[in-house]
Amino acid sequence: MKKLDVKKITTVSSDVAITKYQAEYAKVFQQNILLSAQNENQQNLIEYLFSKVPEAFPDDYLIEEKNNGINEN
Repeated sequence: MKKLDVKKITTVSSDVAITKYQAEYAKVFQQNILLSAQNENQQNLIEYLFSKVPEAFPDDYLIEEKNNGINEN
């Protein structure tokens, strides 16, 4: 009579876990690079729009800048 080896079901070999972790890490790392690029593109677009149509932005989004480059709220 055969019996089910439950140890095989409940045990995960470290090689399998490491391989899965590396694959997930690579996917997350790639997504992070993509999101960083998208964020930079959005910032560039917002700055471009502000340079062309500054009145389109609400006053509370604007800050006054002193001559020495320090922002003032």
